[in-house]
Amino acid sequence: MDEILDPTEDKRRFLSSDRIWLYHKNLIPLLVLALFALITAFKLLIGDNYIISYYHITGFALLTTSLVSYFKFRKYFKFVVIVFVGLGLFHIANVNLSTIESSLFGVSFQPLFFLVALYYYAMNFKAINDRIMPQGDRVDPETAKLKYYQSEVEKYRNQFAHYSKEQLEQVILKETSLKAAKEAARGLLEGM
Repeated sequence: MDEILDPTEDKRRFLSSDRIWLYHKNLIPLLVLALFALITAFKLLIGDNYIISYYHITGFALLTTSLVSYFKFRKYFKFVVIVFVGLGLFHIANVNLSTIESSLFGVSFQPLFFLVALYYYAMNFKAINDRIMPQGDRVDPETAKLKYYQSEVEKYRNQFAHYSKEQLEQVILKETSLKAAKEAARGLLEGM
């Protein structure tokens, strides 16, 4: 599913339904929000007694900016959407007349934008997780133990470099010597 789409390949294959969905997966929530915005605009135009506020103006402006950035300025799209969804989540931007707010631990948020944020995370979780915590920073516990052990062996190897053959044999035979120290001493004996 994470394959790179190449628009230069056969056009029919590129525009098949599963590939077009993958290619435009980030547009779907914006289209849903655009639908809510159109319903809101329609209700305002037919003269229902709704009052438009700066929340709605901010929401319409950010929705338009997000759609334009998706089609024309793709490299800025994720930043514009993060701002839009963030402001929408905390009720600074809105595209819907009926505002539904939920509260969790005293913080109110809009469920519509929360669902949009969840959708974006679900569709892009690998990229988001790699951005938050790159693979290079993730360390396997066994690999970390092995690296630590090897560094200990190297430390003892440097410490025992000037020891005589008898002293190295004493380190190996001594029961209280650490495993890394014994391995370093064996390595130095073999090298003599």
